[in-house]
Amino acid sequence: MKGGGGVYVINDYTGPHRNQYPWTMWSKMLVLNESLPEEYRTELIYPHMPTMIALDPTEAIHSELQMQVTKRYFDVYKEVMYGGSIAYQLLFGNKALHRDQHTKKGASVIEMILEADFEHLKNHPEDNLFTFAVYLPKKDIPEQYVLDQWTNEEVTRETTAVAKEKRYYSPNELEIIYNKIADQKDKIMILDNIITDQKDKIMILDNILNSRSWRFTKPLRQLSSFVRRHKFLRLFAKGLLSIKRIGVIGTIKKCIQFFFKKNSINNANNS
Repeated sequence: MKGGGGVYVINDYTGPHRNQYPWTMWSKMLVLNESLPEEYRTELIYPHMPTMIALDPTEAIHSELQMQVTKRYFDVYKEVMYGGSIAYQLLFGNKALHRDQHTKKGASVIEMILEADFEHLKNHPEDNLFTFAVYLPKKDIPEQYVLDQWTNEEVTRETTAVAKEKRYYSPNELEIIYNKIADQKDKIMILDNIITDQKDKIMILDNILNSRSWRFTKPLRQLSSFVRRHKFLRLFAKGLLSIKRIGVIGTIKKCIQFFFKKNSINNANNS
Protein backbone atom coordinates (compact mmCIF):
# COMPACT_ATOMS: atom_id res chain seq x y z
CA MET A 1 0.00 0.00 0.00
CA LYS A 2 2.69 2.49 0.98
CA GLY A 3 4.55 1.79 -2.23
CA GLY A 4 1.52 2.79 -4.26
CA GLY A 5 1.05 -0.62 -5.87
CA GLY A 6 -1.85 -1.93 -3.79
CA VAL A 7 -5.61 -1.60 -3.99
CA TYR A 8 -8.27 -1.47 -1.30
CA VAL A 9 -11.51 -3.32 -2.10
CA ILE A 10 -14.73 -3.21 -0.10
CA ASN A 11 -18.01 -5.04 -0.59
CA ASP A 12 -19.85 -4.15 2.55
CA TYR A 13 -22.82 -2.69 4.38
CA THR A 14 -22.37 1.09 4.40
CA GLY A 15 -25.81 2.13 5.67
CA PRO A 16 -26.94 3.61 8.99
CA HIS A 17 -24.95 2.48 12.04
CA ARG A 18 -26.30 -0.61 13.79
CA ASN A 19 -29.16 -0.75 11.27
CA GLN A 20 -30.91 2.25 12.80
CA TYR A 21 -32.86 3.13 9.67
CA PRO A 22 -34.41 6.58 9.24
CA TRP A 23 -38.16 6.97 8.73
CA THR A 24 -37.73 7.67 4.98
CA MET A 25 -36.47 4.10 4.56
CA TRP A 26 -38.42 2.28 7.25
CA SER A 27 -41.77 3.69 6.14
CA LYS A 28 -41.16 2.53 2.54
CA MET A 29 -40.33 -0.98 3.81
CA LEU A 30 -43.52 -1.10 5.88
CA VAL A 31 -45.79 0.09 3.08
CA LEU A 32 -44.30 -2.25 0.45
CA ASN A 33 -44.34 -5.20 2.85
CA GLU A 34 -48.07 -4.71 3.48
CA SER A 35 -48.74 -4.64 -0.27
CA LEU A 36 -47.16 -8.08 -0.81
CA PRO A 37 -49.23 -11.28 -0.90
CA GLU A 38 -49.70 -12.37 2.69
CA GLU A 39 -47.55 -15.49 2.37
CA TYR A 40 -44.57 -13.39 1.26
CA ARG A 41 -44.75 -10.70 3.92
CA THR A 42 -41.99 -10.62 6.48
CA GLU A 43 -42.13 -9.60 10.13
CA LEU A 44 -40.38 -6.24 10.20
CA ILE A 45 -38.79 -5.70 13.59
CA TYR A 46 -36.83 -2.50 14.09
CA PRO A 47 -33.33 -3.41 15.35
CA HIS A 48 -33.29 -3.16 19.15
CA MET A 49 -30.23 -1.08 20.07
CA PRO A 50 -29.76 -2.38 23.67
CA THR A 51 -29.79 -5.96 22.33
CA MET A 52 -27.30 -5.13 19.57
CA ILE A 53 -24.93 -3.47 22.05
CA ALA A 54 -25.18 -6.42 24.44
CA LEU A 55 -24.85 -9.27 21.91
CA ASP A 56 -22.82 -7.79 19.04
CA PRO A 57 -21.19 -4.51 20.16
CA THR A 58 -18.87 -4.22 17.13
CA GLU A 59 -21.48 -4.76 14.39
CA ALA A 60 -21.80 -1.77 12.01
CA ILE A 61 -20.87 0.77 14.68
CA HIS A 62 -19.55 3.31 12.11
CA SER A 63 -20.89 1.82 8.87
CA GLU A 64 -22.03 5.15 7.43
CA LEU A 65 -18.55 6.61 8.03
CA GLN A 66 -16.68 3.86 6.20
CA MET A 67 -16.60 5.46 2.74
CA GLN A 68 -16.11 8.97 4.07
CA VAL A 69 -13.07 7.98 6.13
CA THR A 70 -11.68 5.71 3.42
CA LYS A 71 -11.60 8.63 0.98
CA ARG A 72 -9.29 10.52 3.32
CA TYR A 73 -6.52 8.07 2.49
CA PHE A 74 -7.61 6.60 -0.86
CA ASP A 75 -8.78 7.77 -4.28
CA VAL A 76 -11.82 6.15 -5.89
CA TYR A 77 -11.07 3.82 -8.78
CA LYS A 78 -14.51 2.22 -8.96
CA GLU A 79 -17.55 2.68 -6.75
CA VAL A 80 -20.92 0.98 -7.16
CA MET A 81 -23.92 1.49 -4.90
CA TYR A 82 -26.34 -1.40 -5.19
CA GLY A 83 -29.07 -0.29 -2.85
CA GLY A 84 -30.85 -2.50 -0.36
CA SER A 85 -32.67 0.31 1.43
CA ILE A 86 -35.99 -1.48 0.84
CA ALA A 87 -35.12 -4.93 -0.48
CA TYR A 88 -32.65 -5.89 2.27
CA GLN A 89 -35.15 -6.27 5.10
CA LEU A 90 -37.91 -7.67 2.86
CA LEU A 91 -35.74 -10.39 1.30
CA PHE A 92 -33.31 -11.28 4.06
CA GLY A 93 -34.53 -14.38 5.85
CA ASN A 94 -37.74 -14.53 3.77
CA LYS A 95 -38.05 -18.32 3.56
CA ALA A 96 -41.26 -18.25 1.54
CA LEU A 97 -39.75 -16.14 -1.22
CA HIS A 98 -36.57 -18.20 -1.17
CA ARG A 99 -38.70 -21.32 -1.61
CA ASP A 100 -40.75 -19.83 -4.45
CA GLN A 101 -38.07 -17.77 -6.18
CA HIS A 102 -38.27 -19.90 -9.35
CA THR A 103 -42.07 -19.93 -9.49
CA LYS A 104 -43.95 -17.34 -11.54
CA LYS A 105 -45.62 -15.81 -8.49
CA GLY A 106 -42.49 -15.75 -6.32
CA ALA A 107 -40.30 -14.36 -9.11
CA SER A 108 -42.79 -11.55 -9.82
CA VAL A 109 -42.84 -10.54 -6.14
CA ILE A 110 -39.02 -10.50 -5.98
CA GLU A 111 -38.90 -8.40 -9.16
CA MET A 112 -41.40 -5.95 -7.68
CA ILE A 113 -39.31 -5.56 -4.53
CA LEU A 114 -36.09 -5.05 -6.48
CA GLU A 115 -37.73 -2.48 -8.76
CA ALA A 116 -38.99 -0.53 -5.75
CA ASP A 117 -35.51 -0.71 -4.23
CA PHE A 118 -33.86 0.53 -7.45
CA GLU A 119 -36.35 3.39 -7.77
CA HIS A 120 -35.72 4.47 -4.17
CA LEU A 121 -31.95 4.36 -4.70
CA LYS A 122 -32.28 6.51 -7.81
CA ASN A 123 -34.26 9.16 -5.93
CA HIS A 124 -32.44 8.83 -2.60
CA PRO A 125 -28.81 7.74 -3.14
CA GLU A 126 -28.06 8.83 0.43
CA ASP A 127 -30.14 5.84 1.60
CA ASN A 128 -27.85 3.28 -0.06
CA LEU A 129 -27.03 0.31 2.21
CA PHE A 130 -24.48 -1.74 0.28
CA THR A 131 -21.41 -0.67 -1.69
CA PHE A 132 -18.78 -2.32 -3.85
CA ALA A 133 -15.71 -0.16 -4.36
CA VAL A 134 -12.08 -0.29 -5.41
CA TYR A 135 -9.73 2.36 -4.03
CA LEU A 136 -6.13 3.30 -4.76
CA PRO A 137 -3.80 4.86 -2.17
CA LYS A 138 -3.51 8.63 -2.44
CA LYS A 139 -0.24 9.76 -3.97
CA ASP A 140 -0.13 12.85 -1.76
CA ILE A 141 -0.27 12.03 1.96
CA PRO A 142 -2.11 14.69 4.01
CA GLU A 143 0.04 16.93 6.17
CA GLN A 144 0.78 15.78 9.71
CA TYR A 145 -1.48 18.32 11.41
CA VAL A 146 -4.42 16.96 9.35
CA LEU A 147 -3.57 13.38 10.33
CA ASP A 148 -3.38 14.51 13.96
CA GLN A 149 -6.83 16.12 13.70
CA TRP A 150 -8.30 12.91 12.31
CA THR A 151 -6.66 10.86 15.08
CA ASN A 152 -7.96 13.21 17.78
CA GLU A 153 -11.43 13.00 16.24
CA GLU A 154 -11.38 9.20 16.46
CA VAL A 155 -9.98 9.17 20.00
CA THR A 156 -12.67 11.61 21.17
CA ARG A 157 -15.39 9.53 19.53
CA GLU A 158 -14.20 6.31 21.18
CA THR A 159 -13.71 7.93 24.59
CA THR A 160 -17.18 9.43 24.47
CA ALA A 161 -18.70 6.07 23.52
CA VAL A 162 -17.07 4.36 26.52
CA ALA A 163 -18.63 6.95 28.82
CA LYS A 164 -22.04 6.37 27.15
CA GLU A 165 -22.06 2.58 27.53
CA LYS A 166 -20.81 1.90 23.96
CA ARG A 167 -23.23 4.32 22.31
CA TYR A 168 -21.70 6.47 19.59
CA TYR A 169 -24.78 8.38 18.46
CA SER A 170 -27.95 9.73 20.00
CA PRO A 171 -31.09 7.62 19.48
CA ASN A 172 -33.35 8.53 16.58
CA GLU A 173 -37.13 8.80 16.83
CA LEU A 174 -37.80 5.23 15.71
CA GLU A 175 -35.39 3.78 18.25
CA ILE A 176 -37.14 5.65 21.06
CA ILE A 177 -40.58 4.45 19.90
CA TYR A 178 -39.58 0.82 19.34
CA ASN A 179 -37.64 0.65 22.62
CA LYS A 180 -40.83 1.65 24.44
CA ILE A 181 -42.74 -1.02 22.52
CA ALA A 182 -40.09 -3.60 23.45
CA ASP A 183 -40.35 -2.61 27.12
CA GLN A 184 -44.14 -3.03 27.03
CA LYS A 185 -43.75 -6.45 25.39
CA ASP A 186 -41.42 -7.49 28.21
CA LYS A 187 -44.00 -6.41 30.79
CA ILE A 188 -46.73 -8.29 28.94
CA MET A 189 -44.56 -11.42 28.87
CA ILE A 190 -44.01 -11.16 32.65
CA LEU A 191 -47.77 -10.79 33.21
CA ASP A 192 -48.44 -13.74 30.89
CA ASN A 193 -46.07 -15.86 32.98
CA ILE A 194 -47.89 -14.80 36.16
CA ILE A 195 -51.26 -15.66 34.60
CA THR A 196 -49.96 -19.04 33.46
CA ASP A 197 -48.66 -19.75 36.96
CA GLN A 198 -52.05 -18.85 38.49
CA LYS A 199 -53.85 -21.05 35.97
CA ASP A 200 -51.61 -23.96 36.96
CA LYS A 201 -52.45 -23.40 40.63
CA ILE A 202 -56.17 -23.23 39.82
CA MET A 203 -55.93 -26.48 37.88
CA ILE A 204 -54.22 -28.18 40.82
CA LEU A 205 -56.91 -26.87 43.18
CA ASP A 206 -59.66 -28.06 40.81
CA ASN A 207 -58.10 -31.52 40.79
CA ILE A 208 -58.11 -31.56 44.59
CA LEU A 209 -61.73 -30.34 44.82
CA ASN A 210 -62.88 -32.96 42.32
CA SER A 211 -60.98 -35.80 43.97
CA ARG A 212 -62.81 -38.69 45.71
CA SER A 213 -61.12 -38.06 49.08
CA TRP A 214 -62.20 -34.41 49.02
CA ARG A 215 -65.83 -35.40 48.39
CA PHE A 216 -65.75 -38.04 51.15
CA THR A 217 -64.43 -35.58 53.75
CA LYS A 218 -66.96 -32.88 52.86
CA PRO A 219 -69.30 -33.62 55.86
CA LEU A 220 -66.35 -33.32 58.28
CA ARG A 221 -65.29 -29.99 56.79
CA GLN A 222 -68.84 -28.68 57.04
CA LEU A 223 -69.09 -29.77 60.70
CA SER A 224 -65.74 -28.16 61.48
CA SER A 225 -66.83 -24.92 59.83
CA PHE A 226 -70.12 -24.93 61.78
CA VAL A 227 -68.30 -25.42 65.08
CA ARG A 228 -65.84 -22.58 64.33
CA ARG A 229 -68.72 -20.18 63.68
CA HIS A 230 -70.37 -20.82 67.09
CA LYS A 231 -68.37 -19.86 70.18
CA PHE A 232 -70.22 -22.18 72.60
CA LEU A 233 -69.74 -25.22 70.37
CA ARG A 234 -66.11 -24.25 69.84
CA LEU A 235 -65.50 -24.14 73.62
CA PHE A 236 -67.41 -27.40 74.06
CA ALA A 237 -65.25 -29.08 71.43
CA LYS A 238 -62.10 -27.79 73.10
CA GLY A 239 -63.35 -29.12 76.44
CA LEU A 240 -63.93 -32.59 74.99
CA LEU A 241 -60.45 -32.63 73.46
CA SER A 242 -58.96 -31.52 76.77
CA ILE A 243 -60.80 -34.26 78.69
CA LYS A 244 -59.50 -36.80 76.20
CA ARG A 245 -55.91 -35.61 76.67
CA ILE A 246 -55.65 -34.81 80.39
CA GLY A 247 -58.87 -36.20 81.93
CA VAL A 248 -61.80 -34.52 83.73
CA ILE A 249 -59.86 -33.35 86.79
CA GLY A 250 -57.02 -31.99 84.71
CA THR A 251 -59.49 -30.10 82.54
CA ILE A 252 -61.23 -28.59 85.61
CA LYS A 253 -57.84 -27.45 86.99
CA LYS A 254 -56.95 -25.95 83.64
CA CYS A 255 -60.26 -24.03 83.50
CA ILE A 256 -59.72 -22.68 87.06
CA GLN A 257 -56.18 -21.55 86.16
CA PHE A 258 -57.50 -19.87 83.02
CA PHE A 259 -60.21 -17.93 84.88
CA PHE A 260 -57.80 -16.86 87.68
CA LYS A 261 -55.31 -15.63 85.09
CA LYS A 262 -58.00 -13.75 83.18
CA ASN A 263 -59.28 -12.06 86.36
CA SER A 264 -55.74 -11.02 87.33
CA ILE A 265 -55.23 -9.40 83.91
CA ASN A 266 -58.57 -7.58 84.12
CA ASN A 267 -57.79 -6.30 87.65
CA ALA A 268 -54.38 -5.07 86.51
CA ASN A 269 -55.91 -3.24 83.55
CA ASN A 270 -58.61 -1.64 85.73
CA SER A 271 -56.08 -0.42 88.31
